[in-house]
Amino acid sequence: MRRLGILLAAGLLLDGAALAAQNSDPLPYWANTPSHPGRARVVETDKVPRTTIGQRGMRAIPGRREPIGRRIIEVPENRTNAGPHASRPGFIAYVPKGSVAHGKTLVESGAGAFPCAACHGPNYKGNGAAPALAGRSPSGLVRQLYDFRHGARRGPAADMMKPEVANMTADMRLDIAAYLASLTP
Repeated sequence: MRRLGILLAAGLLLDGAALAAQNSDPLPYWANTPSHPGRARVVETDKVPRTTIGQRGMRAIPGRREPIGRRIIEVPENRTNAGPHASRPGFIAYVPKGSVAHGKTLVESGAGAFPCAACHGPNYKGNGAAPALAGRSPSGLVRQLYDFRHGARRGPAADMMKPEVANMTADMRLDIAAYLASLTP
């Protein structure tokens, strides 16, 4: 998961092969995945800080900016409190302008599938059988949607998601993740 977050922060939207296959149902996987709910601040922007990978993971280079394109960039909000053992790590999730609004439309309409609230609850906070989506890391959400679409996830819950993601593009995954990450968990 850490490697995936770093690669997503570097701008890869998983249009290639799945980076890590999960052979379990999503509920146990999601229950054990650090999601930093409520700690990622979603920012829509055209330009993002340039990033580098150091001993403590991804970090922004002060003063250097580049176009975001169709990427999600997640970086620690505070470089001094960004390690894996930080008591209250905060993250900024940079997303392209307009992606939150477009994601809301996709999530609420279902974009040819069932609306997400049908299984994940009216506020996307889960319903016991389906995990909460609100406030999750956007790169984690993109990964889950990608893995469902490309068969890296298996089991009854994954089977239920396959028709939901069958026609989902990388841009749709990004927009959906941006919207869901922007919600209060």
